[in-house]
Amino acid sequence: MPARNYDEVLDLFRKGAVAEAEEQFNALHEDALARQSSPRREHADASKTEPGEEGQPVSDGSAYYRVVNGKKHGPYCRHCYDTESRLEKLRLLNVATYICSSCKRECARNLCG
Repeated sequence: MPARNYDEVLDLFRKGAVAEAEEQFNALHEDALARQSSPRREHADASKTEPGEEGQPVSDGSAYYRVVNGKKHGPYCRHCYDTESRLEKLRLLNVATYICSSCKRECARNLCG
C-alpha cells in the first residue's frame, strides 16, 4: 500500500525498510510536484464564484484569506483547503509561524503582506 504522508515514510525508515521508504518518498514527492505544476482543481464550494470574488478564498502564497465587504478574513490552512476544500483557521504559533488546529501543520507567516 502506498504511503499517504511523509510520517508513514519516516516510520518505514525507522523499521529498517529503507528501500521501500525511499520508493514511497519518491512517489509522494513526485505527486506533490505534479499537484504544484498542474492547474488548481475546482473546489466544490468554489463552483458558484470565481477566485478573488467576494468571499472566495485567495492565496497569498502561505495561507488562504477571504475578503468580505472589503475586510480580509483568515488566515486559513492551505493544506486543509487544497486537499479537503475546508477552511480551517490558522492560529499564531510564534512571530513567524502559524499552526492549523485541525491537521497540526505549521506554515510560515507571510510577513510582507
